[in-house]
Amino acid sequence: MAWNSQELNAVYNFPVDQVYTAAVYAAQSLKYNVRVADASTHSIQISFGMSLFSYGETMTVGCYEIEGGRTSVIFSSKSVLGTEIGSRSKNKKNIQKLISAIPQFLPQT
Repeated sequence: MAWNSQELNAVYNFPVDQVYTAAVYAAQSLKYNVRVADASTHSIQISFGMSLFSYGETMTVGCYEIEGGRTSVIFSSKSVLGTEIGSRSKNKKNIQKLISAIPQFLPQT
């Protein structure tokens, strides 16, 4: 993994379709720019615009069914330019905000 990127994994105790849908809604609620949301592959592509400290980031989210009816979600975020000094923390922050927002859109048990 490059120093200007971040990858995290989260596991949810819900079927892949529910987690994928929750991830799309969570990204939209955070005002993330969802460029592609492909329900057939359970993948999402998100882009972030330029800010004072970066030229922007791109994030991919992949939802994968694992044993026990659970879902593994791999979040990968990287900087557009790749030379920003603080980009790793910005990428991690983008991912953590999405990870925290997803449970709000999953069925309550």
